Amino acid sequence: MLLSPSVRYDHYDTSSKTVKYKDNHLSPATKLTWKVTNWLDFSAKYNEAFRAPSMQERFVSGSHFGAEVAGLNAVNKFIANPNLRPETAKNKEITANLHFDSLFKQDDKFKIEATYFRNDVEDLINLKIFNNPNKSSTSLPLPTNSQYQNIANARLSGVELQAQYQTERLTLFTNYGSTKGRDKDSGEALSNIAASKIGVGADYALVKDKFTVGATITHYAAQHQVPKDHAVTYPSYILTDLRATYAPLKGEWKNLRLDFALENLFDRKYQPAFSLMEGTGRNAKISAVYSF
Repeated sequence: MLLSPSVRYDHYDTSSKTVKYKDNHLSPATKLTWKVTNWLDFSAKYNEAFRAPSMQERFVSGSHFGAEVAGLNAVNKFIANPNLRPETAKNKEITANLHFDSLFKQDDKFKIEATYFRNDVEDLINLKIFNNPNKSSTSLPLPTNSQYQNIANARLSGVELQAQYQTERLTLFTNYGSTKGRDKDSGEALSNIAASKIGVGADYALVKDKFTVGATITHYAAQHQVPKDHAVTYPSYILTDLRATYAPLKGEWKNLRLDFALENLFDRKYQPAFSLMEGTGRNAKISAVYSF
């Protein structure tokens, strides 16, 4: 067994013309690793975290989204919150890791990792989008205001799973992630929680140590866990991405790396959970890096 303790100190000091705020926090952390066999190990983590609100979160103002159309004001505006408090979290995580070498053939690698986490957060900083109570909501096409607010007691919990099989040229992988968030006082779902997703993919070295191609297919589940005053839920969707990398390990071009990616291959229309806009359509990217 291996025990790894640590501690972090944060100091926060900010002010405006009307408000001055400072705080500090000591955040302990520890990790316990238990190597059961040469192919199985477990780990448990506990850490506390402190996050002060940014200047933008406290003092942002102006338009958030929307427009004025045909004389109808459909603009959502930020409301500053100079009294926004920092958030503190107590995070717990347990992980099981299985890993095998030369399982099916010489020098192949296979691993599976499963993680469960639970984070209890005090004064969670959350972007709230709502209607001005002094205006009739029935005549408004969009919520009128946005403000960063604290949620006194929140809990985020979830699981992460991943598996990978690798040979000299081929890599196969899959992963799954799911997070649930709720207000511990009211039991209400939290906003801005990503939808559960599962992905599968493969990479293959067409030219060993030089040129690799790959693809990933990701299914995003529908997100129906939304706050009571959030009138929108989000349907599921599937995205397909392709990629290629040229990165020779030797020769005159060994310092060059070229990456090409084609995201959302089939140009699917989708809206990520809690996003105000549709997701990006088919998108091609290329990058080049040369190291000296």
